[in-house]
Amino acid sequence: MKYIIFTILCFLSLNSVKAQMDKITGTPLTDLSNIFNQNEFTVDIMDDIGVDPLFNVYVEKLKSSIQKNYEWFLEYSKKIKPGKSLEYHPNFGLSESEYKEFLGMTGGVELLSSGKEKLKIVKNDSIIQLTGINKLKALSNIKIDLKNNQVFYKSYTLPFKQNIHVDDADNGFKSEWKGYSWSFEDPNAPEEFDLTNIESLNIKVVKLTIGQLNKNGKVYMKLEERIMENGVKTVDIQVPVIF
Repeated sequence: MKYIIFTILCFLSLNSVKAQMDKITGTPLTDLSNIFNQNEFTVDIMDDIGVDPLFNVYVEKLKSSIQKNYEWFLEYSKKIKPGKSLEYHPNFGLSESEYKEFLGMTGGVELLSSGKEKLKIVKNDSIIQLTGINKLKALSNIKIDLKNNQVFYKSYTLPFKQNIHVDDADNGFKSEWKGYSWSFEDPNAPEEFDLTNIESLNIKVVKLTIGQLNKNGKVYMKLEERIMENGVKTVDIQVPVIF
């Protein structure tokens, strides 16, 4: 009898996990309605980084060297291959062994919670309105339009961008995850700009990402708003949370 009860409990537990892991099904409008199914969530603000202290030392050395050799770096960075790291160069300000160690550390960066806040949800017909305070204040500008699969943020309209499938755990969450993104970009393809003339760059990027982590079934959401005017960053808002 004990074995039967244990088997039933295991079966229920497995089904519970499976249900937990099915928040992202490939249908954004249905998934979002199911995700935001409460009036309030307690969220973790994932804006802290767990990393070897030496990593920050290497980052500062790289930043300093790049600033001193900026024109060279812009030209050298064109050699990078998709999915690969830049090959070592003495102008990085690190020894070759330090640069190799630095690259190894980049995969060890882990996003950590700096605290918790309440995120309120109001549903009105096909609109989901988010409301937050303190570090979550920027989220109060978000309205999700389920009917048209788009997001409103301040005066921006963010159309649906893409499905996301991260199939490895080499990221800040140490987990595979999948989800969706909505974005506004002005111009549409800022990655095609000529970075040798950075003083003339004017870029606006607003992005909302919502997904689910495979390792624990939690929902990941990140708001990004970045504005550069004449090569100077004037706005840099990033609000990553999990719940």
